[in-house]
Amino acid sequence: MIFNWKPRNRNALLTNKEKAPRDKFLDMQINSNNWRKVAFSSCLLSCFLVFGIINISSNNKIQTYIIEKEGNNYNVLGTANNIGSEKRNIKNVTDEEIIYFLFNFINKTRFLTPNLELYSKNTEEILSFLTQSSSAKIDRYLIESGYKEKIKLKQTVEVIQNTGIKLENNSYQIRWIERTSDKNGKIILEENYMGIFTIKFVEIKEKNHLLFNPLGLLIVDFTQIKEKL
Repeated sequence: MIFNWKPRNRNALLTNKEKAPRDKFLDMQINSNNWRKVAFSSCLLSCFLVFGIINISSNNKIQTYIIEKEGNNYNVLGTANNIGSEKRNIKNVTDEEIIYFLFNFINKTRFLTPNLELYSKNTEEILSFLTQSSSAKIDRYLIESGYKEKIKLKQTVEVIQNTGIKLENNSYQIRWIERTSDKNGKIILEENYMGIFTIKFVEIKEKNHLLFNPLGLLIVDFTQIKEKL
């Protein structure tokens, strides 16, 4: 037998399976099934991610506090959850919180700045802490302390917290220092004050008052005197 060096016909070497034309509809069905699997996997992964985010959020202990900046002073208005809610559980209010809000009230009442717009803004905010009678006392004490003259002379008053303690029957004693400076910033007077505040808790319904007084703390009566040390 003589070896044939002629190349064989390649088509003759193809099997029947290789010669058979591809089924386009079968290919389309396979691709469709693959896309379904991908889509199902994506949905399943998204569900796991959403569940994880919800679980993390529910276990998150971080609280967001809203802080108001006035010059170099910072006032904590409350947590984001408390501001906007119309009810507050007063059983959870501590004496430290009450003393803080009372000093905040004193600071907004007695703090004097050359910026009269800020002073007027502070005066409006403290109304959320006062009854009609205690509001009248504020005006009287400011007149006795010569605030009208201080405003004319462009003097400033810095309020410095000293001590705060609870007495009894919803009464608290607050001590503070008032440092008066002239228009050039030179300290010309330093005085010590003591005040006794009687409070109660009420439901705040006005949104603008709720923003500044989220505790619902109302000063029903107070007295203040200048101390001689």
